[in-house]
Amino acid sequence: LRCCHKRAVVVVEFSPNGQLLLTIGQDDKNSLKVFNWRSGKLQWPEQPTSRAKATGACWKDNREYATVGLDHIKFWSEGKGSMGKITGGKWDPMFCVTQVDGKYFSGGGSGGIYLWAGGNGTRV
Repeated sequence: LRCCHKRAVVVVEFSPNGQLLLTIGQDDKNSLKVFNWRSGKLQWPEQPTSRAKATGACWKDNREYATVGLDHIKFWSEGKGSMGKITGGKWDPMFCVTQVDGKYFSGGGSGGIYLWAGGNGTRV
């Protein structure tokens, strides 16, 4: 795979079926790219995740995934993203994200774990 980012690659995640490779670079926009790794072609157009450092990503299925960083959690579907919000509290930088049974969980900088539903996060 000859790609891809102008600076460091900080996140690499395969889709559940192993066909797509999600990468995030450490450029000024923390660019997100999703490739068909066998052909090397972009699956969806390159997108910025955020201006602040991106720290993780996780696939929900072969079309949906989430990215996290110092100033965001973003939920993506086929290359289009929407920002998440913390319910009843101030923003906590996110450092990691995982999912189980279609539910996302993220780890915050203050030591909290957040459960995400419908774009809203609640500290658990």
